[in-house]
Order: sequence, then C-alpha cells, then structure tokens
Amino acid sequence: MAGVAQETGTSERFAKQLKAELTSRYREGTQFDVLDIEDYRAEQCLAGEQLVFFLMATYGDGEPTDNAAEFYSWLTKAAQRAEGEEGEKLLEGVSFGVFGLGNKQYEHFCAVGKRVHKALTQLGATPVVRRGDGDDDEDIEADFELWRTDLYASLDKSALVSNQEGRDAATLVLAVDKVASYEESDRCCVHVELDISGTGLSYEAGDHVGIHAQNSAAVVEQMADLLGLPLDTVFRLTVPEGNPGELSTPFAGPTTLRTALAWHADVLSPAHKPALQALAAFGGEGLEAARLRHLVSPAGKEEYQEWVASCNRSLLEVMAAFPSVKPSLGAFFGCIAPRLQVRFYSISSSPLQHPTSIHVTCAVIRETTPTGRLHEGVASRMLQQARVGQELPIFVRRSSFKLPASPATPLIMVGPGTGLAPFRGFLQERAALAAAGTTLGPAHLFFGCRQRACDFIYQDELEHFVRCGALTRLHLAFSRDSAQKDYVQHHLERSAADTWALISQAGGHIYVCGDAKAMARDVHRSLLTIAQQQKQAGSEEDAEQFIKQLADAGRYQRDVW
Repeated sequence: MAGVAQETGTSERFAKQLKAELTSRYREGTQFDVLDIEDYRAEQCLAGEQLVFFLMATYGDGEPTDNAAEFYSWLTKAAQRAEGEEGEKLLEGVSFGVFGLGNKQYEHFCAVGKRVHKALTQLGATPVVRRGDGDDDEDIEADFELWRTDLYASLDKSALVSNQEGRDAATLVLAVDKVASYEESDRCCVHVELDISGTGLSYEAGDHVGIHAQNSAAVVEQMADLLGLPLDTVFRLTVPEGNPGELSTPFAGPTTLRTALAWHADVLSPAHKPALQALAAFGGEGLEAARLRHLVSPAGKEEYQEWVASCNRSLLEVMAAFPSVKPSLGAFFGCIAPRLQVRFYSISSSPLQHPTSIHVTCAVIRETTPTGRLHEGVASRMLQQARVGQELPIFVRRSSFKLPASPATPLIMVGPGTGLAPFRGFLQERAALAAAGTTLGPAHLFFGCRQRACDFIYQDELEHFVRCGALTRLHLAFSRDSAQKDYVQHHLERSAADTWALISQAGGHIYVCGDAKAMARDVHRSLLTIAQQQKQAGSEEDAEQFIKQLADAGRYQRDVW
C-alpha cells in the first residue's frame, strides 16, 4: 500500500521521517503507509493489520485532536467493553507502537497517547516498543529520536519486518493527527470583526474560527534572497516518477515564489534537525555544510541544543547563518520548511447579536528571542495590520464548548485575558435571550488581567451585561495593581460557598478558557479545594471524583491551550 498524511504539524513531520527511515532500513520486505487517522477505517481494518504505529497529539484539556476524535472514541469504548467481556480481544495478533506528543507544562501531558496505548493493550494488541512521550516544552526531537532508537532495536530482533528478499510484505500504518496552534500574550490584543455575509459560513457561540496566516512581506523578501531566486519565479512541485507515496506536494501549482513563501512556508518557527540535515545536502563539501551535518549528528547534540533549540532559532535565522547553502525549491517546500499552520481562535461573539460577522479577540505576539530577533506572531501581526475591506481566508470549526441547553442552568465562567473571548459570545447570547423575555439562571464571570487601567478589555460591555441581567456577578482580578498578586483562582476560592451551591445543588456548569500551563491548572486545584472544604471533611479523593463526575457529565468544560 502507498499513502501519505494530509494534515500539518509535528506528528505529520515525525511520521514522514519515520516512514523514510523504515523504508530505507527494511526496503525489501515491508510496505509502508502514512495515513491521516481521520481517513483510516480503524473499526474495519485495524484488526487485520500486522504492525501499526500511532503518533498521537494531545489537544486542549487532555483530549484528542479533532480529526482523531472518532477513532479515539471507538477505540476507548471498545476497550471498555473488552474489560467487561472476558476473552474478547479484538486486536489479538496486531503489533503496535505509540508515540505521544505533548507538553509537560500542561496538566494532561500526552494523555491521549497514554490512553491509546492502554486501550490497544486491553484489546489484545502487543506493543513492540515502549510508549514514547514527547515533551514540546523541552526537546521533543530528542524524545522522538530516543523512541526511534528503541523501536529499531526491537524491530531488528523481531519477525515483523525483514530486509531480505522473498519475505511476504507486511503493512505498516502510521496514524497521524493534527495539532492545532494557539498563541497567547496579555500585553496587547486586538478586536477584529470578520464579515461573513454572503459567504455561506455560520457559527454558534463557543465555536472556533480558523485563520490562514500569511508571512509578512519583509520575511518573504528575506527568504527569497536566501534561496537566491526572484519573487516572481513561477514553479510547480511534482512527485518524482517511480516514487509513489514517498512524497506529497504541499500545495497545488503552478504558483509564484512570493505566494508560496507567504502562505505555505513556516520559516519563523524553530528549525528542526531533519530540516538542517536536508539543508546540508545542498552545501557540497564546504565548511557550512560540514557544520550543519555536525549539528544534527550525535556528537553535535549539545551544540544543537544550545545554538538552535534553547534559543528558538528559526529556519530563517539558520539559513541566514549558512548563506552558501541554497536548497532547490522542491527540497525547501517538500522537506525543509514546515507547512504554515492555520491559527484557531475562540469566536468572541454570538450569532443572535451578530449573525453576519465573526468577532476575534486576538493577543498580539511581539517579543525578543534569545538570539535578539524580534519575533512577531504571524497571525496576530496579520490581524493587527488588517484593514477594513481586506479579505482573509477563514473557516469555522465546530466546538463542544457550548452553553447548556436550558438558559436557566447556572454558569460559572473563568476566563482571564483573551480567555474571555468565548464568554463574551455566551453573554451576548444570554443578553439577546433576556431581551426576548427568556428567564435566565445565575451567571458568574471570573475575569483577570494585569492592570485595570490598560488591560481591562470589553469593560463597558461586561458592565452592561451585569446591568441587563445577562451576568449576575463580575469577579475581577488585577494581578499588577497591588503588591500582592491577585488571580482569578483566588476570587474563585473567596466565592467558595456560592460556587459550591451553584454546582452541587443547582446543577450549574463550569467553563474555563485560557492558558493551560498555569491558570487552568491553578483553577482546577481551587475547584478541588472548594469541593473538599464544602463537602465538610471530605477526602481529596472524594473531591477529585466529584470534579471528574462533573467533567464526565459535560458540566465542567475547558477550552485551554
């Protein structure tokens, strides 16, 4: 079989790298496929596979990415059934490996990879290598490299693959999911309204808008200079004959170099080892090529970590440091520059008030990297500089982060900074319902920012929501307005009795949106503390079980990044 992944992100890049290495290592005895998990019919096909690897990213609140959701749901439910039905081993005879992608700063580090590995084992499949956990906060490249080393050592000893002629071909499936990308900073943000009239787009409060980002003209021009080609160069990327399935074209053609660099090449993200290795092939035997080869070698591991990884040195910076190395356009767009990813934002409006527009509350990224380079967020810069009448390519992604079916259900919303975005949509919806005579349940919003004077976004509108009854109480935390830090979780704990009454007696829903690394984790701990205290001498285990029951019932939802 032959196939390629069609999604973007780290998991796709790792899958293609793994496929290339496996093809080279076991070329005579095994066939390899890279498939998007969304396109793989696991329920019909997985039990018949001989060897399968899953590269699984964890998204948001410990959940699978959108295109992995259906597979994940089927697999975990099948594993649960297997626990209660002795002898039912649907995947007996299937060998597998799992590499999870995540970030240790998040509460549910590589949770999806861990659960997929456990579920496969429960269904009778046999792991051929230890589960890999990749930490994007440290060095996910090194984590993947160590996992691959263990994998090859295991496969070399097994009968699953062979490089000898005459052996029956095995089939390897790489199931890849996409990573969605969010950006956050509370120093500056912009409000953008996107006119969707006549586009056929529709949305609900709580949905996400996907925006195709575009590199700035300055970045495009600098990159073209490094490639040594004029921006009006017209080219088309094609797959070499006789090499089906090994490569895929990242975009349709023909196109100009200006357009390709603007919309398709991610040159501002940190450069990865495979990119440096591919670059070295275009440097001949010169000193710069030798230096690149050293950086990606085992001997150069510490230098790579110091010069590239620790400094977040971008692909653009790397190529500027090695000006004699000029890759072909096919190599640059095919295996050196990652694809520029879609940016997703929580929609900050309600169609009940704004049926023909989608509002975006975007934090503007502008910071100096350790190398001294001014780094600006690709999408946030584009939105900040957008002008009335300018067209932007967007689409709507449905979300489960929704208001309860009954407007009378009590709400507790926690959203500091731009985490306020979906709750602005919720409150617009409630205001419209109240104006129509609908009876609303109580709603509490916990909002925080650095300083009231300059960071209190949508202040007038939030105060209006209180006056019109859409919002029962607005809890405010300004972390820099006093000597003692003041955060939303502190206000949540101060309102412990009211919070507990709403969720334990009135069936209220809790929503948290924003930073997963600190805020969401601290809010979760505060909820556990409230549950433990209000249950009067209840144990920590009881509190954790109570919060888990809320989450399982859909009454505790988090849209975090």
